[in-house]
Amino acid sequence: MTAFENLFTVLTSPIFIIFFIIIIGYYIGKIQIRGISLDLAGVLIIAILSGAVLSAAFPESAILTDAFQENIKFLSSLGTSLFVSTIGISSGYTLSSCTKLICLKYFLMGITVVITGFLTFVVIGLIDKETDSSLLLGILCGAMTSTPGLSAVHDLEGVAPALATAGYGSAYLFGVVGVVLFVQFLMKKQDENCRTETKKGSQSNATKAELYGLIQLAVVIVSGCIVGKLEIPQIKFSLGNSGGILCFGILWGYIRSKKLCRNIPSCTLDLIRSLGLLFFFVGSGLPAGNNLLSVLHVNYIGYGFLITFISMTCGYLISRFVCRYDNIKSLSIVCGGMTSTPAIGVLMRKNKSRVDITAYSIAYVGALFAMVVVVRLFPLIKAIQNFV
Repeated sequence: MTAFENLFTVLTSPIFIIFFIIIIGYYIGKIQIRGISLDLAGVLIIAILSGAVLSAAFPESAILTDAFQENIKFLSSLGTSLFVSTIGISSGYTLSSCTKLICLKYFLMGITVVITGFLTFVVIGLIDKETDSSLLLGILCGAMTSTPGLSAVHDLEGVAPALATAGYGSAYLFGVVGVVLFVQFLMKKQDENCRTETKKGSQSNATKAELYGLIQLAVVIVSGCIVGKLEIPQIKFSLGNSGGILCFGILWGYIRSKKLCRNIPSCTLDLIRSLGLLFFFVGSGLPAGNNLLSVLHVNYIGYGFLITFISMTCGYLISRFVCRYDNIKSLSIVCGGMTSTPAIGVLMRKNKSRVDITAYSIAYVGALFAMVVVVRLFPLIKAIQNFV
């Protein structure tokens, strides 16, 4: 094997590609234009571009083998599990300060955001009858960044899974980046008086505390995966891994806060949260880039843009001016309603002491439930299309 072949092998190895993307994406994300940056979402952009370049330049090479794709899929799942578990536990620590009525409002706001996106999808479907319904359903899920929604779409009768996945890919990019930019734009106008209490864990005896925290996260992830597989038979609804881990994490954090147990140090949660976010971006960005060129169509991108923009704007306006929540809490709810892991990650990095992760988590669960339910209205929507 020549020196060039050795170098090529190194440059195309999964480990090199993953961490090269993280390095370049991190510094791209630090670039600011009028105070707005992609932050860690820059890693997602570089991952998507890298996937597109690899698929175009090396379509038949060993880079895109099934084993490589499985490794990337695992990386995405690992990142999601780490991120969501830390969010759930942190939410549970602060949940005791919320009344049942407040929690119900957060839950309904998450549902409201999804319903807004769904109604936009229905209007688009009525106007554009030539685009396949399976493709439009995928666009809806991509615009709302809802992987569980896409899974539910695949289970529907009369749906073409390949078309749904293609639609998801075409709308996913703006669904992620759009919410991140939306959040950062509105953060510049945030109220100076908004405050959110955050419960912090002790950081004494750091090494043991961090190891103990990792064990707690492992318990939450394992138990959450089990919870996520439980299904309500009548509507075939399940939370999925992300939803299950989030819900069990909230329960775990809440129980431990009530029993005055030792909480996970905030520095440990911050580190694992950021690491999970980076893995999620690379793991989801590379496959999206691989399929980017095949699904790139201006109409599909435009539909995804409309669904994302209308959903997050309506969710923010209702939270801000109808429910009278402050700016940061309204943005937290929007992130939850859009099930946007990247956006809440950026929001927490910029305003860690103010972000209401309980509002995010409960709105996330409401959006998750609503998304899985509304896509099952597909036969009704198809009937309306045919009638009109």
